[in-house]
Amino acid sequence: MSIATWVVLGAWAATVATGCRGKVAAQGGAESATARVTDAATGDLAPSPEAGETTVGRGPDRADGAAEGDVVPPAAEAGVAEVAEPPGWPTSEPCRQSARKVFADYAKPMSVAPTPPGPVPGLTTTTALAMDEGWNTCVVTPEGAAVCWGATIGGLLREDPENHDIPVADPENRGRPMLVAGFAGLVSILPSGAPHACGLRGDGTVGCFGLNRDGQLGRPAFEPTWSDVPLAIEGLPAVLSLAVGHAFACALVEGGGVLCWGRNESGQLGDGTRASRPTPAAVPGLGGAKAIAAGREQACALLSDGTVRCWGDMLATRCLDPFVSPTPVPELAGVIELSVGWDLGCAVLGGGGVRCWGDGEGGQLGNGELARSFLPVAVAGIEDAAAVEAGDGVACALRRDGTVACWGKNQCGQVDGGASGKVYVAEPAAVPGVSDVVELAVGGMQTCARRKDGAVLCWGATTPPQFSACLLAW
Repeated sequence: MSIATWVVLGAWAATVATGCRGKVAAQGGAESATARVTDAATGDLAPSPEAGETTVGRGPDRADGAAEGDVVPPAAEAGVAEVAEPPGWPTSEPCRQSARKVFADYAKPMSVAPTPPGPVPGLTTTTALAMDEGWNTCVVTPEGAAVCWGATIGGLLREDPENHDIPVADPENRGRPMLVAGFAGLVSILPSGAPHACGLRGDGTVGCFGLNRDGQLGRPAFEPTWSDVPLAIEGLPAVLSLAVGHAFACALVEGGGVLCWGRNESGQLGDGTRASRPTPAAVPGLGGAKAIAAGREQACALLSDGTVRCWGDMLATRCLDPFVSPTPVPELAGVIELSVGWDLGCAVLGGGGVRCWGDGEGGQLGNGELARSFLPVAVAGIEDAAAVEAGDGVACALRRDGTVACWGKNQCGQVDGGASGKVYVAEPAAVPGVSDVVELAVGGMQTCARRKDGAVLCWGATTPPQFSACLLAW
């Protein structure tokens, strides 16, 4: 299949987005995605996009008195601001334990067969891969261009007759890789189901396009409402790494500082408030950051000492106040790689072990149990991880031999392409037929891997009919 020109980021697909997560980003997910140009400490090239997020936001009451949708644009600073000692990390959830539905009790497989691991039609060689926490995927071509596809950001667009400011994707083209106009010289392109996406260029500049409801395009909210071409994010020094969540983004800059902008109702900008802003501003207390990752309404930084700090609605509890400033993750040290998904975070340790924390009702913590853990737990049987990727209810480890093991929710085949026939997999399982992998992207409905030869393999719900069936099974 040839790659057609994709003029703008895809649809405000309310039916799809709300059906999958009950959160708009979930990352919608999702997701959220992260890419690294260089390591802040060493300067070595180290691309590692994290899974992006698309979420259908929950909108808790604001502690700062700001109204929903308010945008507060303070001046951007690349320096590291002072910050008060953050509150302690919780060890148990104070509410809703008995009321929560347990995934294992209601999960069912989607009504159509999932796609086993196989190449994405229309793609040949790629240099970077990223996915939000749902179903939207982007790659960078060797020429530095961006190609994307998925349920809410892919496909030819038309005007919504009810709202001429927001395009709607052609459903027939959502699963078709299409060229994004207006980008060149890219290192990464990171999607979010807001819907918006941001691209990081080799010269350290960032451009974002799509919906601008919360200032995520670096402009005041609704000024414009939508842009079908990338808008330069001003006020950023040279960016080493970029992380994109639902309607917000963070950038790692030289010196280990982190600046964030966009939506902030859950404290995901880490600036001590819950007021959204279109202007990048420093996250206090992160002068030693060497990597960053973003999820649904949360973000984390890996510090030079191997510890991790997170902010926002990190634990997705819906009853705890979010962390509005960076908070240390306890019992986690010696970390070399980090990923944040919709409902969990995962880290690779120096020895190759993996630790995860967050929701676990679908087995997504990989420890054989179906329970949430606020403290990091060891993923069973993984001692040779080179990287880890967390999505929406599922996570995967890239092993040092280039094979992949995944665990978590599997009702759409997102763990193993349907090989096991199970709706959840509580411990890591090898993905059949997948090898020579150098990069992973994990969502909530599908999983993809980039191989050494630049080919991209995906499995799970990878087509529009499967997207719909997966939503019904969620």
